[in-house]
Amino acid sequence: MPKSLLDIIKQWNTDKLLDFLRSQEINLDEEDFLLLRNQKISGSSFPLLNKKDLLRCKLKVGPVVTLSNLITEINTRKLPNEKIIPVIQDVKHFKWIYSRYFYIIPFEEWSFNHFERWVLQNYTVPKKEVYTRSFFKIIRKIKEDPRTLKEIKEIVSVLDKKLGIVDDNPVDKYLAYKSMLKGNILPFADLILNYHKSKSFREFKDYNEAAFQTAIELLLPTKHRQPEVRLVVDGSKSSGAGRFGFIDIFVNGVNEDRMKSSIIMELKYISLVGLLSGEKEKWAEKADYKSLKALDDKIEEEAEDELLNRKYLYWCKEKKKYEQVLVRGLIHNGMEQLRRYMKTVQKGSVNKYDGSGIYDDKIEVMKGEGYLGGVLVVSLGSKRVLTRVLNFKKINLNFSIV
Repeated sequence: MPKSLLDIIKQWNTDKLLDFLRSQEINLDEEDFLLLRNQKISGSSFPLLNKKDLLRCKLKVGPVVTLSNLITEINTRKLPNEKIIPVIQDVKHFKWIYSRYFYIIPFEEWSFNHFERWVLQNYTVPKKEVYTRSFFKIIRKIKEDPRTLKEIKEIVSVLDKKLGIVDDNPVDKYLAYKSMLKGNILPFADLILNYHKSKSFREFKDYNEAAFQTAIELLLPTKHRQPEVRLVVDGSKSSGAGRFGFIDIFVNGVNEDRMKSSIIMELKYISLVGLLSGEKEKWAEKADYKSLKALDDKIEEEAEDELLNRKYLYWCKEKKKYEQVLVRGLIHNGMEQLRRYMKTVQKGSVNKYDGSGIYDDKIEVMKGEGYLGGVLVVSLGSKRVLTRVLNFKKINLNFSIV
């Protein structure tokens, strides 16, 4: 088991102990700290002190009672997590879903498996993708906060690595791609966020779906992805009325069971200007940097339900006017399209417009067992990515990119 706060404190010298006591904001003044320093109270001796010991340090009754209570909380492991890890107070304020785990469970007991069991016991029909994202986000928040104790950063860094957090390098890109082939999209979503961090925020004012698709292509192995794969969805319809469809990116490869696995990727980029316009319920013609940045920061921490209920404005080419929808509606439509494309791809290839299937010479269709899955990736601004996965199913076809 990782170190408890008591174990950590016992390793501290006097200076480190006094820094910790100052961070507790327990109304001790510099005179009190000086008295503790003069007695050379270190981390190893502090938990052993009783009220008589503290009085012998010439502390007054008020500080004695305060310190005695703190020592009891440390020794009995009852000091609240937000007093040990200040950023947890921020997490409580934002009311992130599933975040209660991090302020009721002692930090030394944290693990993803323990968190998962806790979620399943305390919530009705939780989504693994959502609670995994929540765990990852809060762990990273703790790790990156400058107020977090070095020893606790080391503990959460181990949890971070166990989650498979990825960075922008070839090995991590490959691992994220392989995870996606078995239906785990989260490492790839992390790659997207890392890529977005490398861009200037000003670029996101004009960032659009085409730019987002280009970014996704750069993060995937060249030989295993094909953009804009053409389908005949319904040959009975006319062109422009539902006959054709285009898969944003088709991905293929071999999964960990050495079975061919293919993925239909549907991409959506929800712009900050469109979200800001949704808040104002009119098109934000002159959206300024400060407003967009504040919105970007806000939606990073927003609960998913709140995010899904946000209004969004976009230009509708067919109606030649701005239309307002909910983010939830955009995601629903994306999933419906993904289902249609999955159904179409399972039919194999077609040579004429009047059928239904893949109509693209870049995709070779062969008989044989393989897996087919669907992934919707939605980017909102620069700091938030939502994902949905259509369950991977075994089919009697496999696909190659030629």
